[in-house]
Amino acid sequence: MLSASVATTAMPLAELEAMYRNGDRTPSVIFQLVAHRRQEGAPAAALELLTEVDCRNAEAAQADRMSAQIQVELGNPEAARECLENAIRRSPTDEELWVLLAEVWEDIGDRDAAINCYNNARRNKNEWGYAIGAQLQLEQERASPSLVEQAKQLINSIGLELPDRAMLGFGLGKVYQNKDPQLAWRYFRLANQLRRQQIGSLDAGALSEKVDGIIAAFGEVPEIGAADSSGPIFIVGMPRSGTSLIEQILGRHSAVLARGEMPYLPMLCERLPDLIGSIRDWPEAVADILPEHCASLAEFYLSRARPDSAGKTAIVTDKLPFNYYRLGLAATIFPAAQFIACERDPVDIATSIFTENFGLTQKYATSLRDIRIVMSEKDRIMSHWESVMSSRIFRLSYEELIKDQEGQTRAIAQWLGLPWEQEMLNFHMAERPVLTPSKWQVRQPIYNTSIGRWRRFRPEIDADLQDAGLDGPAG
Repeated sequence: MLSASVATTAMPLAELEAMYRNGDRTPSVIFQLVAHRRQEGAPAAALELLTEVDCRNAEAAQADRMSAQIQVELGNPEAARECLENAIRRSPTDEELWVLLAEVWEDIGDRDAAINCYNNARRNKNEWGYAIGAQLQLEQERASPSLVEQAKQLINSIGLELPDRAMLGFGLGKVYQNKDPQLAWRYFRLANQLRRQQIGSLDAGALSEKVDGIIAAFGEVPEIGAADSSGPIFIVGMPRSGTSLIEQILGRHSAVLARGEMPYLPMLCERLPDLIGSIRDWPEAVADILPEHCASLAEFYLSRARPDSAGKTAIVTDKLPFNYYRLGLAATIFPAAQFIACERDPVDIATSIFTENFGLTQKYATSLRDIRIVMSEKDRIMSHWESVMSSRIFRLSYEELIKDQEGQTRAIAQWLGLPWEQEMLNFHMAERPVLTPSKWQVRQPIYNTSIGRWRRFRPEIDADLQDAGLDGPAG
């Protein structure tokens, strides 16, 4: 999502809270308090603070923008839409607001509304590469020839900023991926080179040390948490391995609440030392977890992950792919938690990541070699989890799910202890928002064109795969 402007937390929290108690409701104080509340994992408190910004104030549109960003993170795009529409009424020529609203419409699943918003953004800033690239990624080969030609001219403009040129590259790659895959791959390669210049590259050494530390900290996984028959279902795996698809399937079950990619398990890991009073950092602090800590640790997660309206018995899914680094902690505090590990052909995963416009924090995604390294470290830590708690992990093959949707879905439901419901086969009819790059794919019935997708880019892709150590299967 386009980064909305957010306040920094330059002032200490205690000082800000004192100013607030003394009646200071200036936007500067409110926005900094909001930033603190978000860092604390208290989005509801942050939203409440934003309601105190005077709607007559010049910063009211910024308050609406920040509210929208929080609502998106909470998985509430309809609420985010209302916030952004309020902001646009105040600032109708703000092109960034139009793009943010377009991205929210994409999350909701309304393609035409999103296109209309991108068009409005470009009316206000005709040669804005970000908006053009985002619209091309949405419309793909249905994009107008004039828009495609404008993008092809702009991407070669040295004066254009790197983020805009990268977005244009991803957009042009999507336009040509079916009708001229060789040209598409060259655009994807250029987009990733530009993005890499913008954000840097993966620190492979640091990643290896991180995995070493987690494996050392979890030589065993003690199940010391309180039993809970409705423990979360954690869906993990590399991005583009089928995590969104399986969550969409499970979300059609009447007992399951699909919650998307939630930040609360990473937040729990980060704050673990303070929560249990340990002087050690994560992950070494897990050695200091006592049985009496587990109820409060579970509450920290569930109070954020399970909405009050869902009830205490709702089974929530958490499909943050990289939670595979944190399965040990989840298993420790949630004895009833279950883990689905999604797997897919590694060359297809690498190709799919490389041809997708990922967030700016995903440095690995700009290099096939770095993607291979991340997959290798994923395999290493998952092998460790299987060695210490194999009975709690269901390995799901994307290819097998595509070939036998009902058989694999029944196997998953049985393993999870869920009674069979036919609606699980109608996952594409779900009206819930999808906030991942798979947002359009999971709104379609099962299809098999993604299996072996990398081959369409041959021979242009071959040398890149070889350089990355990702040689595809013969044929």
